[in-house]
Amino acid sequence: MISSEPLATPYCMTIDEVIRLLDNSQLRNITPLQDKVLRLAWEGRTYAEMASALHYQDAYLKNIASGLWQELSLLFGEPITKTNFSYKLKNRSLTEEQQQYLDTPNNISSRQQKNTPESPYGPVPLNSDFYVERPPVEELAFMEVHKPGGVIRLKAPAKMGKSSLLLRIIAQAKIVNYHTIQIDFREIDQTRFENLDKLLRWFCTVISRQLNLKPKLNEYWDDDIGSKVNCSYYLQHYILSNLENPLVISFNDIHHILAYSELAANFLSLLRYWYEQSRQSEIWQKLRMILVHSTEIYVPLRFHESPFNVGLPITIPEFTLPQIQELAKRHGLDWNNATGTKYSQILMTLIGGHPYLVRLALYYICWRGMSLETLITEASTSKGIYREHLQNYLVILQSHPELLNCWLLIVTSTEPVQLETVTVYCLESLGLIKIVEGGVVPRCELYRQYFHRQLLLVNLMDNQLKRLEEDNQRLQENCYIDQYTQTGNRRGFNQTLEIEWRRMTRNKLPIALILCHVAFFKTYENSLDEFARNDYLKQVAPIIKNCVQRASDYVARYDDNVFGIILPETSLPGATKVAERIRQNIELIVNEEILGSITVNVGVACIIPEIEINSSFLEHEAQKALYRSRRMGPNTIIVSSLLDE
Repeated sequence: MISSEPLATPYCMTIDEVIRLLDNSQLRNITPLQDKVLRLAWEGRTYAEMASALHYQDAYLKNIASGLWQELSLLFGEPITKTNFSYKLKNRSLTEEQQQYLDTPNNISSRQQKNTPESPYGPVPLNSDFYVERPPVEELAFMEVHKPGGVIRLKAPAKMGKSSLLLRIIAQAKIVNYHTIQIDFREIDQTRFENLDKLLRWFCTVISRQLNLKPKLNEYWDDDIGSKVNCSYYLQHYILSNLENPLVISFNDIHHILAYSELAANFLSLLRYWYEQSRQSEIWQKLRMILVHSTEIYVPLRFHESPFNVGLPITIPEFTLPQIQELAKRHGLDWNNATGTKYSQILMTLIGGHPYLVRLALYYICWRGMSLETLITEASTSKGIYREHLQNYLVILQSHPELLNCWLLIVTSTEPVQLETVTVYCLESLGLIKIVEGGVVPRCELYRQYFHRQLLLVNLMDNQLKRLEEDNQRLQENCYIDQYTQTGNRRGFNQTLEIEWRRMTRNKLPIALILCHVAFFKTYENSLDEFARNDYLKQVAPIIKNCVQRASDYVARYDDNVFGIILPETSLPGATKVAERIRQNIELIVNEEILGSITVNVGVACIIPEIEINSSFLEHEAQKALYRSRRMGPNTIIVSSLLDE
């Protein structure tokens, strides 16, 4: 905790100073993702908005932010949360010690240098030196947006550069004074997807407001003609008719609507209708559409109703080797010579030409001073620079076990794997796979290494968990088993008697209890120690167990030399037969001198349970019968006279 007297001149902090203070107070610098989370929180953005901007799960971002709030709380000596973050620190003066932290030179100061690499998170800004064009993608897109009624279909997995390219297409449109509207399907409230009418009314309202036009839905909406007709009529007669210049509407992450199949079919067919109208109507030629999605669209639409087979399709490719070398050059690295080419090839072997992964690697090599060797070695581990990216994938897959199982099949296979279309759709939209001849493969070696490592850890943990479960089961069993006779112990006896008593009470069936006392000849008994007695009882136990034949019958060591036998659904005559069988079998063994020197006394009790009495009543009656048997002499059986009446 930092504590010192404030400077005489108050100084209100900026977010850059907060990050520098946090950076200099830790043993290692904060990551680019932590940097971005702090900046967005400073602006008051919600976790959902952060997730949308950074392409991470909001739950994962909350976890990262939680650690930052704890560190900031320790740093400033008071609770810092997302809610009070900017408020508390914007109005806080720097202490002398904090000022010293800010003045301490470290690698953070390089942020303020003119040619310092910018954060690799989010779209590449329009004025950035680090946007690498991928000809002829940009030129084709710019040409299409100027075509009357043009449609551009941008397709690529997350973090491949769709948003960066979209920024530049929109900028081109604005240069010639086109109106531009951006619809992001990740930001639409779930309630808007309840039915088509709600979605289209929301759509028309958003367009109106973004164009600074007063929404007039009530004037143009007629419930009798249907939502799609209403929306088209509103767009044609109110929106497009009031615009002199073309209107460009981008539909970002349009694949999110696919979770609502019927809604998606209606909405997408409407977009196709607008395109068809532009072929024959001048006013509809003002409309240009950009459809941005992460994967193929698998919605059952007729060919002439789909907007995904018209216009200009653009699949954003990965970086080529020369493009990686060019980007490295813009980061101040000389990778155009033989050694640099080798470095680029090594990097591509691990991550391919994935734009985000390449940018992140160059960011750390240039700004953090990390060697390529260290980066490659640690890449798939919890220390590596890709840990947040990879852990985000792990969180997503763990929430979809079936998808995770298919993905693990891919990373452990040496050949392309064939999967169901829906599974391919999901994994491709995540950016985890590439479709090749014969099936699918991991998009890059990094993903294979990381998840293969995770699979080994999971298998190790599964094996450990299995052993623990087996040990726990044995412990549980031992809790109810007598270690010498391997029959139930008194705890098991009590629990079983209570369970069966309740069952027989419900079913109004009889339950019997036999208590069998094993005695030794008096002269012989005096010479036996505890271990010898247990050894004899161990030999008697199987004889008694063999006398009961049903799975529901239960044999336990009731007391030192007493066995208890619980017989559910057994009448008094049936229980007496079991008792006689026990007596005869033990006598037979004694006569054959296999066991010798022992006798038995048996007490039997039986009852049909009632709610008003409990199991201790049956137990008490069996004890009384056993007591009478022992008084009658060896090898006798007594049945409870009370229950026999």
